[in-house]
Amino acid sequence: MRKQTKNLSLSTVKKQNASAFKELKRVHLTSGGFVDLDVVFRPTKITATAQELLAVFKESFESHKKIDATIGVLLSTALLIKNFTSLETDASGYDGLLALFNELQDGKYVEEIVAGFEKAEIEKLFEELKQATDNLVLEIDRLVAAESKNGRSDRSELVEAVQS
Repeated sequence: MRKQTKNLSLSTVKKQNASAFKELKRVHLTSGGFVDLDVVFRPTKITATAQELLAVFKESFESHKKIDATIGVLLSTALLIKNFTSLETDASGYDGLLALFNELQDGKYVEEIVAGFEKAEIEKLFEELKQATDNLVLEIDRLVAAESKNGRSDRSELVEAVQS
């Protein structure tokens, strides 16, 4: 006897997703507190995190704030903790995320929290973040080359062009 299959429905997909992404891992911190971590990262949450990082890069570019590989890693780590844990925070933007990271680092929480994540999930997130930033760099390089060819190099025009 053949097993009958049903047509895929959105409610079925929602149930499957709820099941696949519901697992949390509780990390008890040496301070006595705890945070819950997502065991499996939702792809849409990874994409949203990449978009948030690009928005922070745009903000730093517009306001002439320092952005280098070290700052990029700090911002990415702050976003990992902000978006994939139960940590209560309203940190956003360049200054807010760096302040979040610095406070957690000073309290010796960063290593404890990050160590609680599944390595494969962190790798998926950071690969997406790397791809997004690599694409941004390529686009900026392309725009800078085009602008210098035209004899213009207005930074605000480049920011607007990168947004689109």
